[in-house]
Parts: sequence; structure tokens; C-alpha cells
Amino acid sequence: MHAVEKKVRAFVRVKPTAQFAQDVIKFGPDNKSIDIYIKKDAKKGVVNNKQTDWSFKLDGVLHNTSQELTYETVAKKLVSEALLGYNGTIMCYGQTGAGKTYTMTGATAEYRHRGIIPRAVQQVFKAIARSVDSFITVRISYLEIYNETLCDLLSTMTSSGASDVQMAIVDCPQGVYVKGLSIHSVSDEEDALNLFFEARSNRYYALSGVEELVTLCSPCSCKANVPCGEILKDLYRETLVLVYSRGETNRVIAEHTLNKSSSRSHCIFTIYIESRFRVLSDVRCISSKINLIDLAGSERLSKTGSEVLKEAAYINKSLSFLEQIIIALADPKREHIPFRQSKLTHVLKDSLGGKCNTVLVANICGEALHVEETLSSLRFATRMKWITTEPVINVTYDSEGSVKALEKEISLLKQELAMHDSLVNRSLVTYDPLTDVQVAEIKSQIHKYLQGAIDEID
Repeated sequence: MHAVEKKVRAFVRVKPTAQFAQDVIKFGPDNKSIDIYIKKDAKKGVVNNKQTDWSFKLDGVLHNTSQELTYETVAKKLVSEALLGYNGTIMCYGQTGAGKTYTMTGATAEYRHRGIIPRAVQQVFKAIARSVDSFITVRISYLEIYNETLCDLLSTMTSSGASDVQMAIVDCPQGVYVKGLSIHSVSDEEDALNLFFEARSNRYYALSGVEELVTLCSPCSCKANVPCGEILKDLYRETLVLVYSRGETNRVIAEHTLNKSSSRSHCIFTIYIESRFRVLSDVRCISSKINLIDLAGSERLSKTGSEVLKEAAYINKSLSFLEQIIIALADPKREHIPFRQSKLTHVLKDSLGGKCNTVLVANICGEALHVEETLSSLRFATRMKWITTEPVINVTYDSEGSVKALEKEISLLKQELAMHDSLVNRSLVTYDPLTDVQVAEIKSQIHKYLQGAIDEID
């Protein structure tokens, strides 16, 4: 199938703060550009050629935006196209404490604060509920990369806390996949979110805000006597209770100066969608996957005060390799892309250099204190926009189903011909395959005709 080249889309989301540096960070009137200004250091003398201003052009600047608007801007189109068969990837990148996990997962205090992952799951199952001409199955997986070790956050753990299956990243003609990663079928939104929140249990700290949950009263077809919003509220509260009580498959977190619950690992939540059409003559199977990636935050030990040096080293090293991959992909003359440098870049091979719709959200802090990290994140986002991908619909055909469909079509055509012959009084005509005896008789008549023994063939 013909592929159309598309640029990676890149957005920047600014974390709200009371100490927003208005003199340092300026937004363009089109809401698609951001300028950074730094005052010259007078101590370095009159001759100071150090750059003091930068301008970055992106696909959108999300400043003081709600979770709903963020999702509408960043993810809704990508998820819609995934339902049509296109692979998609959304990745949150930025310094520690900039709001990556809030953007991707959301907060538990209020339903309206849920992030991209819960909203994507909801959009997929709403689309399935509206579908009438196809049978759609949904599966999910949840991978963590911690200190260059692959962890399955949805796997069944042993009593010692270790998985029985050795995991490895494998290249195949269909793309990259993780051998040993468990993939779970889910029948509805509740089923998927229960698995997701269970895996992330220790990411949530306070239950006090649950009572303030905003109730939703959307129309539905259920016949319950309790309003739908109250049902969702109870479901959300029960999910949180489950989350706090189950903590064996958690994402690794730690506390430091900039973030009380800093993610110490990269996490990839994947939604697999497979559509089979109910029309008998259509034996296509359309499949796609959505990778939703929450990267660990880059950090400077002088600012975070982190005591876990090994973790910080692994995080910064993998993010450095990721940036090298981005630079290599943006160079059209580059023949070899070193995806195998780290587990993270190897897993993201299809998302960055493959046939996939890719979106980056660069999370930044608005304080002047973090301007160097902000510049680094904006440079990364700009480089991402240089990358082109070639998304295509993933279509496979069922060979056995094709044969059955063709046989049925032949049968219907024979019935149609028989009806036509009966209308014109040609009832002796048959459309069944010739027998061996009939084939031999025809060959004999042709031979006699060529020798002149008979005048015409019967």
C-alpha cells in the first residue's frame, strides 16, 4: 500500500507555576512558537558573544491548558487513525518534575484530570460501541525499562517478585516486538483501566481528593436506577482502593528535590487493535497499535539532589542515546541508525523510523531556574520535527477465508446463470466442471474435425 511521508508532530506543554518567568519565556501569537530570552551576564565583560535568545517553531504550545484540551490537540486524531489501521506513538519527554506523567496518566483526585492513556482507552471503546460492520478486539501490554532491564508490569509475578519469563527485544519482518511481554485481552474500558491502574499502584499517594470527583451524567443505554455519573464515581473510587492495595507490579519511583514521586524508569503502555469485517466477501484483517510512552525525566544531580546515582546515570545515558537517534534520523545522508545502543531506542525503532504516526509532547517548567533544561527539551522537540515517517494501513488477508469467499461467489454466479438459462429456455446447459469422459470426447471430436472426418463439433 502506498505510504505518504509525514513529519513527526511536536508540542510543548508548560507546567503551571506561580513563578512563571514572563521575561524569559514568550509565546508567539499563533500559539505555535516559543521564544527564550536570557540577560547577558555583566560579570563576563563587554565582549560577550554568548547567545542570549532562541526561537522555536512547533506544532502547538500548550500553556494553562486542561487535560481535555491537551488530549484533543495531541492524541485524538492519532487514536482515530489507529482505529483505521495506522500505528501511532505518543511520547512525553522533558526534565524531571515537568509534568510528563501527569500528561500521560493524569491525577487521581478528579476524573477530569485523567491523562492521555485513560482517555485513549475510552476513545477506542467508544468507537467500538459505534461500529456495526466489523468485529474489533483490543489487547494491552505495559513495559517498563529500568536500569536497562525490561520489566513486564502486567505479568504474573512469582513469590520472589521476579517474572519467570526472560524478556528480549526481537527484530522481525513485521517490526520490533518484546519476546516474553504479556499481552492481555480486554473487553471494555473498565477492564483495561483496572489492569493499567493496578500496574501503576504506587504512583498515587492520596485518597483525600476522591470525594471531590466530578460526576459525569452522559446519556447511555443502561437501565440502572443510579445516575451514570455516580456509577463512574464509585468505579473510580473502587479502582483507586484496588490500586493502593496491590503494589507488587509497580513502576519504580523515588523522591528528590524537584519531584516527590519522580519516575525512575521509562514506561510504554501499548493498545493493540484488530478489526475483522463481518461482510463475508471481505476477509481483510486490519491491525494497529498505539504506543503511549512516559519517559523518565532527565536530571542534573546538582539540582535534584538525587542519591540514586546509578539510576540517574542510566536515565541520562538512555536519553542521550535517544537524542543521538533523533539526530541520525534527521540526516538524510545517514545510512546506519544505531537503534541497538540502548533498550529504549531499540524498542522505539518502529515508532521513530518506521511506518507510524508519531507525536512528541515536550514538557517544560516555566521558572527561570530551569531555563537550561527548557532549552534542551525545546531543542529535542525541534529535532523531532525533522524526522519523516511513512504511515501505512496494516492489512492482512485470511487465505482460508478468501478461498471460502470465492467458492461462495462462484456458487452464487452459477445460480444466477441457471436462472437466466431457464428464462430463455436453455435448461440443458450446465455450468459444472467437465468430467474426464467429457474432456476426452471433446478432444476426440476436435481431432476428427481437423482430419476432415466430421463437418462440425457437437
